[in-house]
Amino acid sequence: MKAAVWHGRKDIRIENLPEPNPAPGEIKIKVKWCGICGTDIHEYLAGPVLIKNPPVILGHEYSGEVVGLGQGVEGFKPGDRVTGLNVRSCGRCGEACKVKNSMVMGKKMELCSNQDSTGLSNPGAFAEYLCLPAYLAVKMSPGLSWEEGAMINPLSIGIHAAKRAELRVGECVAVIGDGTIGQLTLQTCLAAGAREAFLIGEQPLRLEIAKKCGVSQVLDHRSAGLKSLISERLEGRLPEVTFDCVGSEPAARMALDLAARGGRVTLVGIYEEPCRLDLKDVVVQEKNIGGVLSQDFEDYAIADALIARKQVVTEPLITSKIELADLVAGGIEELISNRAGQLRILVHP
Repeated sequence: MKAAVWHGRKDIRIENLPEPNPAPGEIKIKVKWCGICGTDIHEYLAGPVLIKNPPVILGHEYSGEVVGLGQGVEGFKPGDRVTGLNVRSCGRCGEACKVKNSMVMGKKMELCSNQDSTGLSNPGAFAEYLCLPAYLAVKMSPGLSWEEGAMINPLSIGIHAAKRAELRVGECVAVIGDGTIGQLTLQTCLAAGAREAFLIGEQPLRLEIAKKCGVSQVLDHRSAGLKSLISERLEGRLPEVTFDCVGSEPAARMALDLAARGGRVTLVGIYEEPCRLDLKDVVVQEKNIGGVLSQDFEDYAIADALIARKQVVTEPLITSKIELADLVAGGIEELISNRAGQLRILVHP
């Protein structure tokens, strides 16, 4: 089969590999679509950031059809339409480790000290076929398209971020970052009952896409007096909740600065470099800072339901669809060099 393999920085190769067979407890998926995530771009430019034990097949935002079952798998059959969580736990390391059907607060796979991840430390979905532990697979609602199924993963990040921020109905939100995760985080906040939600970015196309998805408050981060402008629109208030969906020092500073006294700042982007931040206001104004790595099973179920009910719209975010052979030039490099013209690119293996 054809697969995209990460060997090093700016070294992703389309290779012919043996078609995998499912091990006991695994399902085999024929991949339909896989999105290019910001994490994939980080790994291309600066990796290994999260990658372990290269070379590895990239890709973790996917949809596909079950075409094979390993020994002992129950609950799935050939023809099922699925996506899957990318973070996987070892299931052995105690209270920080969780497996499916153990939905206890505080027990999360993303906190497992021995965690692995599809497309970073295990073979990913930029390939014709993917074998996945069955407990990670999630069935898609019947009405969802394959493309919408590939957007469940990034939407689940936005849902997890809103939950980690403890967003309450009627609060105001500012999201820094006009990429896919930023847009879906903001849509999630609106669906969860945010009174006002600002998307702060810089690309006109992306801000227009946000408007098509129902976002009314879009701002260029370079606007003069941005903080005063937001405060004026909120009648002297600042947002109770802010999100950095970029993963950069300037974005983190902005998220801290725009949060109200006693507000919550949630960091969603992956930081390639250490940040120097002035934390005096965090102490003096009693702000809370939290981080978001991935998601849990509940977030996938919520994401599927939000898309199925049209409470979150994903189709306008997809600006291109390409074949696997064009992943680097027409996908990753295109997203790097043409931020003004692209948002989310899906790949058909």
